[in-house]
Amino acid sequence: MVRVHDVARACWRPRWWPRGRRHEGKWAQGIPPRNFTWVIRDHLAISERPGGFSANHRRVRRQEEIIWLKVQQFDRIISLLASPHNLASYEEEGIASAHYPIGTTGDLRPQLSECYRDIDASLAAGHRVLVHQDELGDRLMGVVAGTCSGPGGSRPDPRWSR
Repeated sequence: MVRVHDVARACWRPRWWPRGRRHEGKWAQGIPPRNFTWVIRDHLAISERPGGFSANHRRVRRQEEIIWLKVQQFDRIISLLASPHNLASYEEEGIASAHYPIGTTGDLRPQLSECYRDIDASLAAGHRVLVHQDELGDRLMGVVAGTCSGPGGSRPDPRWSR
């Protein structure tokens, strides 16, 4: 025979715990990458490299930030790093990625035109896209500005009026 107070004890939860909430730690949802910013809300975002850059890079932090990106339903990550770091980690988590190395010297037009085509195609397909480099700097901002200016650079893209 089951008594009422036995059922109540089995279903007990603290008063502050909302109903229907899954019992997960606060880190189960991951942490956002540093300097994460939406450029087009819910479509295009920018941030530092997941895990930090150079001497500040930490594998555990990278994993937590990739978990957050997955929970936020990012479909594509575009890396502008000079080296292919993090690409294997994105593949392990099942997030599509692309690598367009934007260096400090040389002709960048071929990489930039491919990058812009990739961003435009991904946004047209309705994907959530994150573009990152080691840090939020002039090169990343230049890529975003080139994306914002639209084809030919003379007229703004209609998506930016939101």
